[in-house]
Amino acid sequence: MKQLKIFITGASSFLGLHVLNHLQGKGYDVYALRHAAPLPKTHHFNAVDADLEESGSIALAAKGIYPDVVLHIAALAQTELCEKEPERARRINVDATSELLKLFSSESTRFIYVSTDLVFDGLRGNYNESDMPNPLMVYAKTKFEAEELVKAWGKNHAIIRVALLYGPALGRKQSFAGWIESSLEKGKATLFKDEFRTPLYVEDAANALVRLIDSNFCGVMHLGGADRCSRYEFGVELARQGGYELSNICGTNIKDAQLNYYRPPDVSLDSSLAKKNLGIVPISIKEGIGRYLLFSEKRGSSK
Repeated sequence: MKQLKIFITGASSFLGLHVLNHLQGKGYDVYALRHAAPLPKTHHFNAVDADLEESGSIALAAKGIYPDVVLHIAALAQTELCEKEPERARRINVDATSELLKLFSSESTRFIYVSTDLVFDGLRGNYNESDMPNPLMVYAKTKFEAEELVKAWGKNHAIIRVALLYGPALGRKQSFAGWIESSLEKGKATLFKDEFRTPLYVEDAANALVRLIDSNFCGVMHLGGADRCSRYEFGVELARQGGYELSNICGTNIKDAQLNYYRPPDVSLDSSLAKKNLGIVPISIKEGIGRYLLFSEKRGSSK
């Protein structure tokens, strides 16, 4: 049986490292594209270096690699940074995607693109795959434009819109939960009461992406967690389980933050299609936070 060759971008990212963990021992020939952050020594994959901002960098790094599956995770995902540097966001999120699609244009190549729940304007919530995106922030606009490129590519592709991720960080980058915990260690964490998501435990996201590699699914798929909640409600649950003072979780509203860019109020996702096609059942926020805190406790005691 032929060994499946997989090319992954963003391999050293928060999500990418968890995907690599799930791929270990499965017999795949994995090429892991990274930029600055190193890969753990425990990962025995083919490390490939490239800078998505530099035109031609991907082509040089991928020379001689003919993958069966491309899993495109890499992105400039910090929303505020994208607002400040829209041209950079476009280079990384749109132009690099276009370059990948041109490089790996074989009819036999499967292209999996990781997108975001933020492609919706957030005026309704509980979005399913048939709902029309209306991105209103720079990051979301670039991700949706890249989605359209993948669709126009027209071959064996899957676009998976992933919700707000949280969980243990295997590399340098913190998750949403890690940011809250760090803020509480220093004092207080201020979180939006009127911004709703379906937070997804990162292990569930990685598991779904690995299953998608072997799946025949083609099209758009939503992947969110089991529960809809506000950022504030998430923080309260983390503080409760972590033994922090609940009064140190401070709630605020989006309008009171006086941001110079739009934040969607409710981009919760309906993940019924993912459950049906991939057979996954995302864990609850309560269970996910418990697992995250257990990991943090073990990591702290091992230092």
